[in-house]
Amino acid sequence: MNFNQICVWAPIYLVIFVIAYMEIMMIYIFINPEATEIVLMILHHLLLLVVIYLFFKTITTQPGTPTYQYTEDDPLVEWRKICKHCQIKKPLRCHHCAACNKCILRMSNHSFWLNNCIGQKNYKYFFCLLFYLKPQLQFFTFLFFQLKLQKFLLLVRLIHILQFLQFFQALHL
Repeated sequence: MNFNQICVWAPIYLVIFVIAYMEIMMIYIFINPEATEIVLMILHHLLLLVVIYLFFKTITTQPGTPTYQYTEDDPLVEWRKICKHCQIKKPLRCHHCAACNKCILRMSNHSFWLNNCIGQKNYKYFFCLLFYLKPQLQFFTFLFFQLKLQKFLLLVRLIHILQFLQFFQALHL
């Protein structure tokens, strides 16, 4: 595996690492969960499973390339031009991706985070991924900081109690 191949797959490995880190943090936070925290943890895991499924579905689904069955005399297809790189006839909204080195039907963009183009066949998975990723990250952030804040405030209270006890101990000496 050369350096270019490693660089291409590095963002995907980074995303997988972040997902694994989020999961480890959630398990670390919920070591002794209460009844309400179990419901929150189940909700977090359901959202996480949906995001992971959509992530891998977007990566593995091919975006769609033009087929050679189209003909010039087809009245339903308007031909725009011939691709300079692939030398095939491109329908409207078909673009050549320099990263993938192929023409993509209804190309939205090439995502380096997914190492795949977003096109006609995987656009719905990409859109759903973005749709579910935002609430999942917001939910994780809320839970993480809410519970960490509770632990931090508990630590601050303990420090204040210890300072209070030291103050009274100093008065009695």
